[in-house]
This record gives sequence, structure tokens and C-alpha cells, in this order.
Amino acid sequence: MSLRYASLTVRMVGTARPVLDGVSFTVEPGEIVGLVGESGSGKSTTARAALGLLPDGARVDGTVSMAGDDVLALDDSGLRRLRSRRLAMIYQDPKSALNPVRTVGAYASEQLRTAHGMARDEARDRVLELFDAVGLPDPARHYDQHPHELSGGMLQRVVIAAALAGEPDILLADEATSALDVSTQASIVALLLRLRREHGLGLLFITHDLALASAICDRVCVMYAGRIIEVQPGDRLFTSPLHPYSAGLRDSTPQLLSGRPIRPIPGAPPSLGESTTGCGFEPRCPYAAQMCRDRVPDLERSSDDGAVACHRHTELDLRAQAGGLARTEGTP
Repeated sequence: MSLRYASLTVRMVGTARPVLDGVSFTVEPGEIVGLVGESGSGKSTTARAALGLLPDGARVDGTVSMAGDDVLALDDSGLRRLRSRRLAMIYQDPKSALNPVRTVGAYASEQLRTAHGMARDEARDRVLELFDAVGLPDPARHYDQHPHELSGGMLQRVVIAAALAGEPDILLADEATSALDVSTQASIVALLLRLRREHGLGLLFITHDLALASAICDRVCVMYAGRIIEVQPGDRLFTSPLHPYSAGLRDSTPQLLSGRPIRPIPGAPPSLGESTTGCGFEPRCPYAAQMCRDRVPDLERSSDDGAVACHRHTELDLRAQAGGLARTEGTP
């Protein structure tokens, strides 16, 4: 059962530009799709739309569908079924998903008891199986502990186990590793890859880390100011980006063995109070021309199984070089 976004546009009252602007992509079963961009680019709103969790007052065009059902048209009963069986979210901070006065076992078993009608003992047995499956040591002991008694990595495993309880087709991982230390991050990523391999889960992996997304994702969508501006296979995005913003994300990422200095992207993304007539990245782009200021570039298929929204992408060579970006003749 695939998760499909089709021209999703979300506007909020009092904003000058859409929060999401024509977002379209698909997550297939067994596929990992990355969603990358700076804070405020629309990544989390994209994920929350799939669960029907858009803010009150949002004006929505386009669709988000799961197994043919329009998520945004579902009533409360339909949304509960969706969230309990088809889609599940893993959040950045596992503590925010947990009630500090309830045990982690009670949290993880709640969905099994309320949505799937399991008896208390049956739900406990299933949760212990899930705790073991996600690598939580001594599941029986941890079942009766409270969140403050577990480390951040253990709590994230609890949240993942709870997300798997309904046997979803798609997991939405919203910055699920960014609050963890490097070694714990690596173990959680390995766990997600194993779950994809063993259960055929589709995964929407939301992150600001372009290198991580490129390493584990089948495809990566790069977002900027509510729009998808590049789509590439994960194994090519980091080395051969098509959009100057993607190249900027790469060059602002520390690479110890590359010999390249870190080059932060100057400026900041436009706020929701700023309207733009052309490319949203134009004020920060070193390659901007007049046409970039005048009109918004469409997301167009490229020659190498990707897509990019940049008027000048055929003129630019943004591949990684030892000394920085390669530039084609005539590039400013």
C-alpha cells in the first residue's frame, strides 16, 4: 500500500506564501524516501498531513492518499483506523511522545488494546516481542519502567516498537535520529533498515542531514520554502546534486576526508510572511539570474533519473570536487 502526495498545497491564514506548495511524491512498500531541508522547509507538515494532522484553519488543495483513500477527506473514525493500522509516526524527541507518569509498557500496549481489542496479557506478550525485536535489552524489566528510567536510545526503541504494534505499511520518521548521539543514531538507523528488509516497510525518512539521507534512502526529495526542488536517487544526490541549494547543503556538511572547507549557505530561508515572485532560493543563490527573480521554475525531469526545479541546472556542474564545486564555462 503506497503513500501518495499529489500537488499538495497548504495555506494558513495570515501567511504570504503556502506552507506547502504543490508537493508530489510517492512512498512505495519496502522503499525509503528521504525528505531533506532546513528547518521551516515544510518537512514535518508534509509528514503530519499524511496522518490528517494539519492545523485548524488550513486551506488545502491536492491530495494525500493511502491505498486509494484520500486521507484529508477521512472522518475521525477513518483517521483512527489509518493511524492504528496503516501509518505510524516516529518523532524526533521520544520523550515528547511518552507520558512521564505512565510506564513504557502501558504506552506501547495502548494501541493493541484500544484499536485491536487485545486483552491485557495478550497485549503485554506482544509488546515484549516487539521490544525484543527492536533490540531493547531485558524487555520484561523495561516494560514496567517509566520514561525517565531509560536512555534516549532506549526510549526511541520503545517508540519504534509502539509504532510497529499496528503492523503499518508505512513509517514516518520525523528527525527520528537527530536528538541522539552518533553511536545511538547508527544503531537506530541500522534497526530501521532491518525492519524495512524483514517486514517490507515503506519509510519516509525526514532529516536535515543530507549525507545520512543519501546513504540510506532509495530516493531523496529536497525541500525549500514548502516546495520540492530536487528529487534524486540517494546514491547520487550527495556527489552529483542538480540544484544549487542541494549543493549548498552538501558543502555545509563537515566531511573530514574530503579536503573541502565547510561553506555555510548565506542568508536564511524566506519566512511565511515573505512572498516571492520567482525562485524562493534566488536571494541566496550564487548562480541567480534575472529569470530566477521573474518566475518560479517548474520541477522538471532531468536526464539522469532525477528531477530539479532550477532554470539554470543544465548550465551548472555541481559535482563534488577536491577544492569545491566544479563550474561549467560561463558560470558566474
